[in-house]
Amino acid sequence: RRSSDLHDVLRGRGAFTCLCSTLEDLRGRKTPFTLSMCVTTDNVADMADVVDFAADAGAGNVHFMWYFVRGRGSRSRFAPVETIFDNLMRAADRSVARGVTIDNLEALKTQVFAPAGTLHDGSSAGWESLAMGPDNRIYPSAALVGVPELATDTEGGLIQAWRESPVLERIRRATVANLSSPLRFILGGGDMDHSYLHGGTFLGDDPYARLHELLALWLI
Repeated sequence: RRSSDLHDVLRGRGAFTCLCSTLEDLRGRKTPFTLSMCVTTDNVADMADVVDFAADAGAGNVHFMWYFVRGRGSRSRFAPVETIFDNLMRAADRSVARGVTIDNLEALKTQVFAPAGTLHDGSSAGWESLAMGPDNRIYPSAALVGVPELATDTEGGLIQAWRESPVLERIRRATVANLSSPLRFILGGGDMDHSYLHGGTFLGDDPYARLHELLALWLI
């Protein structure tokens, strides 16, 4: 009941019932699917319950999204990292018992247990990906669309904008080499979007960096 009420507050009355119906249909069609949950102060204690819900619904995977303070978002809903970690540990135990993977942990394993000598340094944004905004300008990522100082005009074409954008070049040159974290070349400097929105830098200001460090040490 608590989960359905929280869901409907954001998505509208009846949205949770509609979701359950859709998931039942996917399960009947044997279509693989993932359930995602944006973690806030309101629902952080429900992380393990979401794993149970995913297993009962037939999902094979759960993805926890880390809350952005942007747009309608407020800092009051930002859950403390230590609280998230404790509840994620409970969710991880539950996932093993229920046979559901948590892709945040699976993705982190590929970094923590990468072949010896592997360095993770910076973001793939500007190299392998970018986002086109409704203003016909490009941005480093979908999460940063609409941030004026990160926009690049495309009058000369998309390829030229991608290759010559001063913003994307700054991202490509950003490095974790000067960060103090001993895990910097394992974790790569954190999430670029979170870092920029929180501290105005492309690396090193991710408010969830401590969470990633705790998770990496737990995995090790």
